[in-house]
Amino acid sequence: MLAAGTLFLDVLYPDLGHAPVLGHEQWVGQAALLPGAAANTARAVRALGMSAAVAAVIGTGAVTEFALSLLERESIATTACFRVGDWDLPVTAGLPWDGDRALITGGSPAPVPFGEVITVPPGTRAVTTSLETPDMPMLRDTDALIFADVGHDPTNIWDPAVLRQLEGCYAFTPNAMEAQAYTRTETPVAAAKALANRVPLAVVTCGAAGYVAVAEGKLIEAPGFPVTGNPTGAGDTFLAGLVVGILQGLDSPQALELGALAAATRIRYGRPLHFEERDRVQLSLRRESEPPC
Repeated sequence: MLAAGTLFLDVLYPDLGHAPVLGHEQWVGQAALLPGAAANTARAVRALGMSAAVAAVIGTGAVTEFALSLLERESIATTACFRVGDWDLPVTAGLPWDGDRALITGGSPAPVPFGEVITVPPGTRAVTTSLETPDMPMLRDTDALIFADVGHDPTNIWDPAVLRQLEGCYAFTPNAMEAQAYTRTETPVAAAKALANRVPLAVVTCGAAGYVAVAEGKLIEAPGFPVTGNPTGAGDTFLAGLVVGILQGLDSPQALELGALAAATRIRYGRPLHFEERDRVQLSLRRESEPPC
C-alpha cells in the first residue's frame, strides 16, 4: 500500500485538563513525536500486517531526516518520496480538549504539489491520497485501487469541481462536514448517496457517531466507538483499516468496521491497531461503552 500525500512531524499531547491559559504552564502526560498526515495511514497499515510506503514531497532539514528515520524504524518505505532543497517538513502540535482538538502548524506548504511529482511504483495494490491539487496524473496512471480523502477547504468555497478528481477512484472517505459541504446536502446519508454516483464505495465518517456508507447501492450505517483521547490522525487511521480490510478480502461492512476499530484504538490508546489483537481490542472498547448495570 502506498500512502501518497503531505507529510508532517506531529507533536501529539494527551487530553488537556483545561483550555490553555496565557502566561500559565500546564503539565499533561507524555507527548508523542510521530510522522503524521500520509504517514498516519502508512503506520496503521503496517501495524495491521501489510507492507506500506509513503510518497510525499520532503525537504533537506533536520525535521525531514528525523521523520524519515521514524518511518524507517517501522519498516515503512520512503523511496517514492520526492526531495526538494531549501525546505523542511512542517511541525504540527495536536492539542485535545473537550472532545475535539486544535492544531497548530509551524512551517510552510511544500514548494511543489505532491500530485505533480509523485508516481505510483509498479505492483502497488492500493493507494491512499487526498484530493489536494487541481490535477493528479498519478490517479490515472495506475491499476491500483485508489482510496481518496479530502481536507478542510480554508477558503470555505467547497467547490464541487474538486470531486471530478474522483474519476477512477474506488473509495472516498470524507468526514460529514466535508461531504455535506462539497455535495451541498444537509445530512451524512444524503451526502453519501450523492457521492455514491462517483465512486463504488462512498463513506462519510461522523466521529464518535460512527459512519454512513453506500457500497454497491446498499446503505450502511453503523455507530462508532465512544472513546476519548487525541483524535488527531483518526480519519487517516480509519482509512488504513478500510484499505487493509478490502485487500484482505473482507466485505464492505466488515472492512468499514475494521476501519472504525483502528481509528478508535488510535484515539483511545494513542497507537495503531495490530491485526492479531483486533477481536480483543474490539471487545474491550465495546465493554467500555456499555452503561453500568
